[in-house]
Amino acid sequence: MRLAKTLIALNFLGEKTLLAILYEQLDMPFVDLKNFNYKRSGVLSLKETIARRYRVAVLKPNDNNLTLGMSEPTDIFCLN
Repeated sequence: MRLAKTLIALNFLGEKTLLAILYEQLDMPFVDLKNFNYKRSGVLSLKETIARRYRVAVLKPNDNNLTLGMSEPTDIFCLN
């Protein structure tokens, strides 16, 4: 990630652009959470200890599944 920090520091690209590129390589959507509207039911459906340990948040609660946002999408322990 040193290259990424250098590219951002030299203003070759912005942080959001870099994140969008990285998520595209991972075949995952990039979501900017600054203006995201969380649903209370989704937030309450995940234990706080789990959310903090794996740094995840429920983005969209559905009947049988949850769409999660995570700060580190390559964390294989969290994905399991």
